[in-house]
Amino acid sequence: MNKVPNSSCPNCGLLHNAATSADLDDAIPEPGDLTVCFGCAAVNRFGPDMRLEWVDPKAVDSFDEETRTAVLNAVRTVERMKRFGLRMPDGGEG
Repeated sequence: MNKVPNSSCPNCGLLHNAATSADLDDAIPEPGDLTVCFGCAAVNRFGPDMRLEWVDPKAVDSFDEETRTAVLNAVRTVERMKRFGLRMPDGGEG
């Protein structure tokens, strides 16, 4: 898990202060990378200052197939975690 500047999800307001890649490798997020909120499963993007920016859900359809599949899988994973009452590892907020 990599620390990122504190930023709230534009959709639900959950504070995010860390990020990890969908592959659970040590990839460090960069401006422009996509992320999924652990509070509401909204798709966001890291802005130039690494703060979260809202991504219109309609835009997901315009992503290339690999990106769209990865994003939708991440959204489904977060939704499943919420359904079963699972939280972020080590008590992180997002």
